[in-house]
Amino acid sequence: SNAHHPRPQLQLPFDSDDPDLFPTILLLTQQFTSILLATISCIGLSISLALLYCFIRPFSRSYYRHLSQALGATTFLDAMALALPNTKISITGDSDIPPDFGTSIVVSNHLGEIDWWIIMMIFRCIGIKGSVKLFLHRSYKQIPFVGVIFKLLDFPFLGDEWSSYRDRFLKFLKTFNEDTNPVLFLLFPEGGQLDERTIRQSTAFALKEGRPNLNHLLLPRTTGFNATLDSLRPSHPCIYDMTIVQKGYKGKIPRVEGKSS
Repeated sequence: SNAHHPRPQLQLPFDSDDPDLFPTILLLTQQFTSILLATISCIGLSISLALLYCFIRPFSRSYYRHLSQALGATTFLDAMALALPNTKISITGDSDIPPDFGTSIVVSNHLGEIDWWIIMMIFRCIGIKGSVKLFLHRSYKQIPFVGVIFKLLDFPFLGDEWSSYRDRFLKFLKTFNEDTNPVLFLLFPEGGQLDERTIRQSTAFALKEGRPNLNHLLLPRTTGFNATLDSLRPSHPCIYDMTIVQKGYKGKIPRVEGKSS
C-alpha cells in the first residue's frame, strides 16, 4: 500500500520552547541544593558534636557546652540560614537585650512549625547564635540526625507524664547554673500549635478550671515554666515575653484534616 503512515515521534514531557521551563528548573535546582546543604550540615554537625562529646565532655561539661554552642550550633545556624529562603523579620518591643547577656528564658506563642527557627534567627542577628536551647517533646529524638544533634546540644526534652521524669528534668536544668556560658531557653507554654482541635481542648480545660477563655491563643501551661524558673533561679534569669504574628494573618483558626477530638 502507498498510503502514508506518519512516523512515530518522541513526545517530550515538556515543551522545550516553554518560557517557564528555565525558572522551574532553576527553582528545582535551588530546592535540591538547599536539601543537600542541610543534609551535609546535619551529618557534619552530628560527627563534630559526637567527637566533642567523647573527648571533651568527660573532662568539662561547661567547656563542652561552650564549644558545642560556639562551633557546632553557630556553624549549623549559619549554614541553614544560607540554605533556606530569605525571610523578612520585623521586631518591635519595649525592652532591649542586655549587653552582658547571661541566663534567660523566652516564652512565646506557637503559630507553626517554624516558630522556633524564626526566634533562633532573631537572636542570631543580634549576636546570640548557638546559645538558644529549645524545649522539645521527646518524640523529636527519633528524627534521624536532627534528634542526635538536639541531644548532643543539651536541649531539654519534655514528655507526656510530668511525674515520670520531673526529678531527672529538674536535675538536668540545674546543671546550667554551674556554667559560665550564656544560655537562652525557648519555651512555648501553649504546648502545641493553634488549630480547631487544640483550641477546643483549651476552651474545655479553661471552663473546667475557671480560667479565662482565649480566642486566639491556647491556655498556657505553667508547670514547665515554673519548674524551669525555680531550677535556674540561682542564675537570676531574665524573662522575655515574645509574640509571633505572621503578616496577613486575620485570626482564622487553622483546621486539622482527619482529626477529631
